[in-house]
Amino acid sequence: MFKDIEINKIDKNWINSINKEWTLITAKKGDGTYNTLTASWGAVGELWMEPVYICFVRPERYSHEFLENSGYYSICFFDSKYKKDLVYLGTNSGRDGDKISKTKLTIINDGLAPYFKEANLVIFCRKIYRDDFKKENFIDKSIIDNIYYEKGAKLHTMYIGKIEKVIEQDE
Repeated sequence: MFKDIEINKIDKNWINSINKEWTLITAKKGDGTYNTLTASWGAVGELWMEPVYICFVRPERYSHEFLENSGYYSICFFDSKYKKDLVYLGTNSGRDGDKISKTKLTIINDGLAPYFKEANLVIFCRKIYRDDFKKENFIDKSIIDNIYYEKGAKLHTMYIGKIEKVIEQDE
């Protein structure tokens, strides 16, 4: 069971939660289909006088088309007991079938964006800005070699979402 919470009431180490524990980014297209991907990059903050969550997705990822075709996305945080599920969702594509059904996770497809029943915290975001990273805009060019070293790897798309709602498990 979830309860609403104010974003500024969350006592969380965001860097550790995003980078070490990971998240699931989930979006739904207009036809009702949805997909999720595991992410270890992201940012929480304030921009344009709004609370925001910023996520980054490579264009070749199947979830990219869902984010492109949706006005909202969710960011789900989990306890460590779901790490294997997040690994599976991050290493398998929804293009190849219903990857969520092969995990212990349960999708809830109501409201602003799909999310997971097992999440301990869910952030719902309304997209307010997107942009594609461009090689010429990198000041530190070593990032291109270190992160985008695979031949043909595309640069990420950045999505800035206004945080519209936050829910957490009601203990």
